[in-house]
Amino acid sequence: MFGLTPAEIHAHFSTRSGAEQIATRFAIERLEECLFRYCPARICEVGAGLGTLSWVVSEYLAYGLGEAVAVEDDPWCRSQWQANLAFFKKRPALFEKLPVYEFYDLVILDGPQMPPDGWACLAPRAVVFVEGNRRAQRARLRQYLRNVGRRFCETPSRPPDRSKGVWIVQCDPTARERVASRARRIMEGVRDWPARIQGRPIGKRLAILLLVLFLSSGCAAAGIIAGTISATSDVVGIVKWHQDRTFQAEANEALRQQTEAIRALETELTATRQTLHEDLRAVHDDLQRVLKPGP
Repeated sequence: MFGLTPAEIHAHFSTRSGAEQIATRFAIERLEECLFRYCPARICEVGAGLGTLSWVVSEYLAYGLGEAVAVEDDPWCRSQWQANLAFFKKRPALFEKLPVYEFYDLVILDGPQMPPDGWACLAPRAVVFVEGNRRAQRARLRQYLRNVGRRFCETPSRPPDRSKGVWIVQCDPTARERVASRARRIMEGVRDWPARIQGRPIGKRLAILLLVLFLSSGCAAAGIIAGTISATSDVVGIVKWHQDRTFQAEANEALRQQTEAIRALETELTATRQTLHEDLRAVHDDLQRVLKPGP
């Protein structure tokens, strides 16, 4: 446990100007766990912003456990970062661009400032902590690691409400770490299913059923209004006839969209089921290799 709890850190930065994009309380908790688990000697935070995650790193540095740098190219964010972390005796060194020819044990990805060739900074068995999803940046990271022939495993972690979480990318993992990562991916995928069915957000994407319910409720409201107006007079009956035709067209369109949405959801569930099946098979193969007696 550091000086402030994750809830206190998040509350402290939530009152600052420009706090709309700060890291979540869940991300702060996971970063603390990551620092204690891996005990990195050199840390780099890309996208320092107002300093929410830099606060956690600064508390880690206060124990004399390592060194850190932070990258932020926005002048206003840089000034806010320096003001928010001014009282820390030891804090990350702030740079406008990623320092070249340096290697880091932990890279915190919380912004777009990572250059295309920046992933060469990853030390052996480095860990990348990704705040949020950042699919495009993770795709570039995966492509780089594949191009240089380095193994890796990606592990998601989302809060119980299935909102935005974090990803942990472990470079050069052991067989046991790969097994644990695949098992966690399976568990997170299973936990996503009830949320998708209930129409709750997954990460930053709304489930398709939420759109279906919205369209259905909108058509029902239109039908009630049309029926109320038609009961007033014969003149309004003509209006009703026109509205009924309009409502029927809207209902048909809504039904078509609902059918397409359900089909898309079925396709997504099928793909998720297939992915889970492949992950289970991979876990089984890795377990066989781990448990296989040596020569």
